Amino acid sequence: MTRTEGAGGGAGADLVPTGRVEVTDDGRDLVLERSFDARVEDLWSSVAEPAGLAPWFGVLDGDPRPGGTVTLRLPAEEGEPVEEVNVLACDPPRSFSVDSGGWRLALSLVPSGPTTTLFLRHRLGPADDPGDIGPGWEFYLDRLAAARGGPAARPFEAYLEVLRPHYARS
Repeated sequence: MTRTEGAGGGAGADLVPTGRVEVTDDGRDLVLERSFDARVEDLWSSVAEPAGLAPWFGVLDGDPRPGGTVTLRLPAEEGEPVEEVNVLACDPPRSFSVDSGGWRLALSLVPSGPTTTLFLRHRLGPADDPGDIGPGWEFYLDRLAAARGGPAARPFEAYLEVLRPHYARS
């Protein structure tokens, strides 16, 4: 299921999961899908450039080229942790993949006319609980939609409470 940019708002009862866990030959991936009323280049600037990332995800510092390392400060997280992130691949404005040492993420953008669909793939480790991770990505993707003019994201706890059962079953 996808949620379109601008959907959301309310107390949390209307939160609908946009992700699933896929079993692969070498593990499990958490995959989320969102559609945005935006051209691919516009959405790329929101997900891959420092000025676009800051309002919804984190403060990026460094050279985000393949093989490079950047630091990412996460203001929405407790204690505003700073992580080193290795850029594995980058194909603007279509896709990138990164490894933070513990998490491997791949993001791709698929344009279709004036709409672009974002796919976020998070490689789950053996001990990773999708019941905790899935709601977190839903929270951040709603923050992305809000940064682009959509309704404000709810408090993280609402995502965890409402969406944890969906992801925990996966």
